[in-house]
Amino acid sequence: INHISSVLSINITVLLGYISDYIPGTQKSLSAVLSNGYLLSPLEHLLENTEIATARARPFFLLTAFFFCFLEQYSVFSVHSVVIFHKTFKSLQTIILTNAEPFRILDLKNNHEERPMIGIFDSGIGGLTVVKTVFQQLPDYEIVYFGDTARTPYGTKSPATIINYAIQDTDFLLSKGAKIIVIACNTASSVATEALRDRFPGVPIFEVVTPAVVKVTQVTKNHNVGVIGTRATVNSNIYDKKIKDLYPDIKVFSNACPLLVPLVEEGWLKRRETKMILKKYLYPLKRKQIDTLVLGCTHYPLLKDIIQAKMGKRVKIVDSSAELAVYIKNYLTEHPEIDVILKRGNNNQFYVSDLTPTFAEIAKKILGRPIHLLLA
Repeated sequence: INHISSVLSINITVLLGYISDYIPGTQKSLSAVLSNGYLLSPLEHLLENTEIATARARPFFLLTAFFFCFLEQYSVFSVHSVVIFHKTFKSLQTIILTNAEPFRILDLKNNHEERPMIGIFDSGIGGLTVVKTVFQQLPDYEIVYFGDTARTPYGTKSPATIINYAIQDTDFLLSKGAKIIVIACNTASSVATEALRDRFPGVPIFEVVTPAVVKVTQVTKNHNVGVIGTRATVNSNIYDKKIKDLYPDIKVFSNACPLLVPLVEEGWLKRRETKMILKKYLYPLKRKQIDTLVLGCTHYPLLKDIIQAKMGKRVKIVDSSAELAVYIKNYLTEHPEIDVILKRGNNNQFYVSDLTPTFAEIAKKILGRPIHLLLA
């Protein structure tokens, strides 16, 4: 970018002479590009309603075309895919990408690379259950994940601390190219969603609670619903409030399970101690004769088989992770202007704030394949 900016300050005639002298074939390549109007037509159309007249901007288009012919000679990237546009002719502000699609403008002050992805964050490893279901629902989309393993669990923290962490997590994902943000953490969803939407008004933000609530209202028969989650999630009463907003007659019984997240993070998924603790947590809900149980933490799907066995087959388990992935897919179907710019491919990125010994092992179990972890 610095090199491009310096080039823009050079006299056009001098620069074109320099390029044509040192890079054989540039003039011919430029002529071919300009003759079919590929560069000029889209940019002229874009400028019709700007303060810069097309005639005045044409020398800049010429300069731009020559510069990208220069890059093309060295196979940096194709002149047919990227065009630099600058309104003031003094400093580079935006890059306009065209690939037979509508123009997409990237603000280089906030993004170093145009790689719009689905950004997902959690307090630790539990959010990978959301990643798994997103891969199932949207297999071609790239994601960038952040697990805050250095500060897990969030469920024991104060609301102010959780909000602060969630803002930092979101800032990090946006800096890595996220276009939409998925809060793959029930605790952060319960406490920090509104704060994040206020802080990042132009960013679509998805929380894990609402999709699960909608599913609950669809499957419960006797209107007795149980919720298990972290202490922060349970104390927020978010599930109770949202469920009763839809169906006031539904009774919601919640129980905090503060030991489950640390057990999952340690990889104690099938240990006898874990089963004993689960039995203690679930017993009060069984006495309430619930017919639906919400896994109000994205770590809990890793214990789903044990939970189902303890509750019995008649109790329907609502997995908030799975419901969230369906919700995101439906949203993108209804908002093609967002869907069209999201990156497709296999260049997924997984960041953690601390490389714990068990994270990679459990991540492989969740996703069914090893992943390369990056330290944030």
